[in-house]
Amino acid sequence: MEREQNTGSTPMLQKLGVIVESDLVQKIIIGLILLNALTLGLET
Repeated sequence: MEREQNTGSTPMLQKLGVIVESDLVQKIIIGLILLNALTLGLET
């Protein structure tokens, strides 16, 4: 899913946006969410 670039944002924010929207970072975040759900499930 591509988003339109905000022309008013700074180059640093644009670089950060590219990093955050990368597949690797999104997969890591999903993995952390699933790991958290698993640990919460084991605690109950």
